[in-house]
Amino acid sequence: MSENVSDHEESLADATAESELTTGIIIDSFMKVLDGDPIAQTMLSDMLAGYHGEELRRRIGLDRVAFDSKLRKIRRRFERAHLEGII
Repeated sequence: MSENVSDHEESLADATAESELTTGIIIDSFMKVLDGDPIAQTMLSDMLAGYHGEELRRRIGLDRVAFDSKLRKIRRRFERAHLEGII
């Protein structure tokens, strides 16, 4: 019985490691799409860390108009990269 539990735990650990690797590759791809725009990259990192809305805007240090503009720019870059098969 303990061998089955051990095999299950090992299988689960392998799946978790593979998932983390895949997630890292995806995040790297998104960051590359934002290359040359450190504010956009910081925004993405902070969003992935759980910041959003007004808290994210204050953290980034942009006024509301600049923040909304930056979000639109990020969205457009991701949409274009997706259409081009980059992400």
